[in-house]
Amino acid sequence: MSEVGPVEPRAATQRHYGGWVALAVMFIVVAGVELASSLTRTPSAFTRYEESRTEIQQAVISEQMSSSVGMGGMAQAQAQQSLATTAARLKPHLSADKEAERLYAVALTELHRPVPPGSLALLASSPRPADQAFAQIYKSDRLSEPAARELARTVGGATFEAKMASVQALEKANVPGARSSRLRPVAISYFIVIGGAVALLGAGLLIWVIYIGLRLSGELKPLGPPLGKLSPQDADRVAIRAAQLFGTFIALNLALLAIGPKQLDDRALLLIQAVVMVAAVIVFARIPVLGKTISLKDLGFTTDHLASKIGWAIGAYAANIPLMLILAGIGLKIFSFLPRPEHPVTAIATSSKDPLTIAVLLLTASVAAPIWEETMFRGLYFPALGRSVGLIASGAISSLVFAAIHPTGVAVWLALGSIGAVSCALSCHTRSLVPSIIMHGLHNTTLLVASMLIS
Repeated sequence: MSEVGPVEPRAATQRHYGGWVALAVMFIVVAGVELASSLTRTPSAFTRYEESRTEIQQAVISEQMSSSVGMGGMAQAQAQQSLATTAARLKPHLSADKEAERLYAVALTELHRPVPPGSLALLASSPRPADQAFAQIYKSDRLSEPAARELARTVGGATFEAKMASVQALEKANVPGARSSRLRPVAISYFIVIGGAVALLGAGLLIWVIYIGLRLSGELKPLGPPLGKLSPQDADRVAIRAAQLFGTFIALNLALLAIGPKQLDDRALLLIQAVVMVAAVIVFARIPVLGKTISLKDLGFTTDHLASKIGWAIGAYAANIPLMLILAGIGLKIFSFLPRPEHPVTAIATSSKDPLTIAVLLLTASVAAPIWEETMFRGLYFPALGRSVGLIASGAISSLVFAAIHPTGVAVWLALGSIGAVSCALSCHTRSLVPSIIMHGLHNTTLLVASMLIS
């Protein structure tokens, strides 16, 4: 940190607790609001049945692949059992939701069972031609090829269930190759996601083995956080800056909430958020706090040894995958009685087909959010709190706070906290925020792209 003008001796030793109090109040309020929101959120029709959709996708792809390689038997029996279980779970929701009707019709047809006309009531009475075409496909036992192609065209192929309706309509007309040609992209997407996850899981476990071995041999000693060892007064100064940055985040979100989606669409809201978040980091780095500036360089925004920093980021990204998957599984199991975790950004990614919206979404989630969050939590809060409680305890506390302010819900706090904890360790090993930002961006990009591929 660099001083701006002379500092009085008394001012150099005086403590300032305002930043700590402000941070505590803001963290508690935001975490409480996000937790309450996640517990009372009404999911969209698309995300409400995400689990059922995924199970049907897996069953369909499993059957298709097992039959293509001559391995029917057990795989097909498991797929049929999964479809039957999913259909039974969807049945109570048929009179209340068109999405449930769509998925139920697809599942029953895959089971080679007739679809009761009453289970299509909402779709049949809908004013939308696509819904009416969907209902017509499943009300008919047989279709002519022209009629099947017209219904498939009307239904479209924007979602998995629409693709399946098109396939099943053409199969009712005995059109050859309908399934393989239309479902091939779905199968490819699925295997990209599964294959990528398996590869990253294996790479992550290998990196942990190598890392632990090197640490036990005395190598890879941490260098400490970018801001170094802080005095109590400097820790107070950094806490004030963290409070200012977090306060700006709250003010931005309140302003966007006041403007609302009626005035601005998702794309505009995301773009404003991205620009303001990054601008806040840059602007605050030029404004002194109690006579000293906390520059971007002080926070570890440096490009020296960039190749090494990128290597650390990629390694930490892979190493965090098994940790995150294990903790996500534990959290989802423990809190299975709570609403299914859902992030608004992921909901936009899986439902939007606009390329520009997707581009802005990736810019916000993969660039702007990592820059702001790593500056806030690993650059400022983590080392400042570490002055009082030690870096290990600070890493745990700051990672929990980082997880709690996300709108996903308590079930994934452990998984999100693992990203924060690995980022804390990464910033200490490299004395830079650059690897943490890159790792964080890779995580967000992977989750968004995987969600879009599967959906």
